[in-house]
Amino acid sequence: MIRLIIRLAREVLGVEPMIGEYKEGEIMVRSGQRQVLDFFRDYGLPQGRKAGKVRVPKQILESDNPAIIKAFLRGLFSADGCFSFQNSRGPRVEIQVKSQKLRDDFVYLADRLGFSFRLYEYLPPRGKNKAPLQVAFTTRTSQCVRWMEEAGSIKDSHVQRYRDWKKLIERKS
Repeated sequence: MIRLIIRLAREVLGVEPMIGEYKEGEIMVRSGQRQVLDFFRDYGLPQGRKAGKVRVPKQILESDNPAIIKAFLRGLFSADGCFSFQNSRGPRVEIQVKSQKLRDDFVYLADRLGFSFRLYEYLPPRGKNKAPLQVAFTTRTSQCVRWMEEAGSIKDSHVQRYRDWKKLIERKS
């Protein structure tokens, strides 16, 4: 995933990004160059703190191209999503974001592709920020399989967990 983001920064934005470790196991790819800031501002991303007010760009929301919608959903899911499962329960596909608008736009786009997500708000019991997390999820096996096969993820851990779950299901059959 990191290699893809670096390639995008180089090829689309025309910059050499800075790469660093944000927290243990989390990598940060960033650039403060003017053309990068202008690019994201042109897509409606405000400068400064945006976690609670970011939303899907208008160009994506208004697109009739399923490939564009899937690509956006894949990217958001890769960054803010999770594929999980427990042996006693089925799989779960979810995203957790701070922006209610972003979550609701995600659900709207997913619905346009025939996915059905449920919503809730969750206040984490620990941490500095007491803003609630906005969650969209599905636990319907058919929806989870279709999501991972059609929309998918570029995050290695999502792909590996999905493979592990499929192997578990095959052994149980």
